[in-house]
Amino acid sequence: RISMHIPWVDNNFYWDAGDAFGNHRLSVNWNSSINTPYLWSSLYSTNSGISLPGTAQAIRRDGFNIASDNSASPFTGTNAPFYLGKSTGGNPFNSRVAEFIAYTGAVDANQNIKIESYLGIKYGITLSNAGPANAGDYLSSDGSVLWDASLFPAYHNEVIGIGRDDAQALLQKQSQSSDDSIRLFVDVLAIDNVSNTGSIIADNSFVLIGSDRKRLSSTTAAKAEMPPFVLDRIEREWKLTNSNFNDTYSIEIKWDISGPIDLSVVCLLIDDDGDFSNATVLGPADGLSFSLGSIIVSGINSSHIPINSTRFITVGFFDVDLPVELLDF
Repeated sequence: RISMHIPWVDNNFYWDAGDAFGNHRLSVNWNSSINTPYLWSSLYSTNSGISLPGTAQAIRRDGFNIASDNSASPFTGTNAPFYLGKSTGGNPFNSRVAEFIAYTGAVDANQNIKIESYLGIKYGITLSNAGPANAGDYLSSDGSVLWDASLFPAYHNEVIGIGRDDAQALLQKQSQSSDDSIRLFVDVLAIDNVSNTGSIIADNSFVLIGSDRKRLSSTTAAKAEMPPFVLDRIEREWKLTNSNFNDTYSIEIKWDISGPIDLSVVCLLIDDDGDFSNATVLGPADGLSFSLGSIIVSGINSSHIPINSTRFITVGFFDVDLPVELLDF
């Protein structure tokens, strides 16, 4: 079983789990976009019930089976070559691999989700929620559900997270979405995760966030769903899940500002069901601070998003019409 994160791909993918002659070969075209990060997994088992239910061989992209072979033919040779690009025909591999993980034995479906969750959180890749009931879920090494993809699935887009999992040697102190519309971090955002000087105190503690991909601007629909005393808000909403996370963190939401903005009118709206007409309105008096860059909401902690809970957030504005135009990324 092989897992990897590849951020740039343009050739074919081959998986040989038989012998040096290519028996039991499973192959698939990448069908991927240049300069787009992907998480690839290949699995093989002589028992069709081990790797994935009903599957003897599989190639997965971002947690979704894109090729499979259910024959469960046992391989008899000592070689199990693995090809990136075509092994013959002059199509060499032309990509960057950030991390490559290999296993000497089969992993079950639950273990596979844990491995892909580790890679998805580390590299900011959204796992596919197409397929079985738990597709798109993120699990920690102890089996805790960090992100339930079936809970409000409209928000299963640009899923990123920060957290700590010692069993997987994962300490993710900052993360950004693939479209760079949102960043999540502890302490101060740095050039990369290693350079971030912040800390996460508890093992197996995470915050994961995903969006509904609506507009990063004020719309008529957004204005129809606001609590009293809030005059405007952006339409896009985010689902945020806190799993045993008791540290303070920040969220940066990117926009382009066409003119000056008074930070004193900015507020964070938090709701428990996605209907913001009765959302809780939080500002500096609640321990939050706001800064430009595009807009950074700092000081978020478990008093705002309780431990082991899921909430919805967006950005609102007090008493004035939205003085900026936000671009839709």
